[in-house]
Amino acid sequence: MKTKMSLTSCLFGSSRLLAASVLAIILSILICSCGNPAGNNSGSNPNPISVDTLADLQAALADATKDPITLTANVNQTSTGSTLSVGGGSLKATEVAQVTYPAGTVFTKAAKTVNIGAGGLSFNLGAELALSSGLTLISAQDGRELRLIAGPTATTDDVIIHIDPFSDYEVVKGGTLLLTSDSYINAKGKGKADFYNQNQIVGALQGDWASSGYDTTFSTDTNTLIVEGATGGSMLYAAGDPASITIPAGKTLLIGANTTINLKGDRDNALGSIVLKGSSSAPYAKVTLAAASTSKVVTLNSTHIVPKSGPQTFDIGGNMVELTAGGKVVLTVILKGENSYFSQFTTTEADASLSAYGTSTVTIAADQPVTNH
Repeated sequence: MKTKMSLTSCLFGSSRLLAASVLAIILSILICSCGNPAGNNSGSNPNPISVDTLADLQAALADATKDPITLTANVNQTSTGSTLSVGGGSLKATEVAQVTYPAGTVFTKAAKTVNIGAGGLSFNLGAELALSSGLTLISAQDGRELRLIAGPTATTDDVIIHIDPFSDYEVVKGGTLLLTSDSYINAKGKGKADFYNQNQIVGALQGDWASSGYDTTFSTDTNTLIVEGATGGSMLYAAGDPASITIPAGKTLLIGANTTINLKGDRDNALGSIVLKGSSSAPYAKVTLAAASTSKVVTLNSTHIVPKSGPQTFDIGGNMVELTAGGKVVLTVILKGENSYFSQFTTTEADASLSAYGTSTVTIAADQPVTNH
């Protein structure tokens, strides 16, 4: 005679206690899955949220379950010393100021990023903003991208932007950086500003750089980092040691019309530098002066009346460079038995270039000797 057996009897034999325990566990899993479709704890898989006020932004940043956070309206950070913490990174207003984050900005705690997209990060009333503890601020539009990247150590590796009092400007917008007169960016320690075009890095800025005269703008084009002043004449100058602009192999630093980059320093002191990375073949990293007479690189060194004129090759700091037609590299006063040092790079023709001509990295600075190759 056949005996009928239940499903639980088939699976678990005669142990009803074991069957009940297993079914309870299954039921618990099903209940948790209904509450969280991903089947994971919401604390470890945060949910996106949108906010439109500073108070709501601060609350969402403090809530581990909310990430990423998107602004649906412009939000102002106004208080002296106020800090927005983004996944351990931070944005701190260090002076009485107002910094405005545009609608559409995305704060992502998991990545320590603040992405303003094509919108403008506005400063006024003498604003100063410090990025700290590994935070990255991203601005991008039409293939242009700027990443302001704070290094890991607070204070030591901060990226600071200070805007002159009574200004009211979109300082970071669409992958560009604008420094008004008497304003500065200081990428300290491991902090830096990386400029991209079409997903390729075309230049990086580190150290303390300030603008005088009229506004100075950093922007990009294909394979090119552009530093450009206003019609009245602008100077970007090294305001701290070390300050550097690094150009990767095959890329160009284009200095616009009415624009001077002042490396400061003298033959005993390199305050600022332009670093051209070496390459085994063309195209080489180079500095190009866009306009005759009004585009230039200078230092505090005195000058010699006989410059090196292009086209020719010679050495700066022991590494070969190539100078094209119209370009002039002016030297310090030559004293018997002593080296001559870099003083100025100027041009009598538009688009003259000074390039790293070989695999060695070339540093253009006031303390670099200029010699025949």
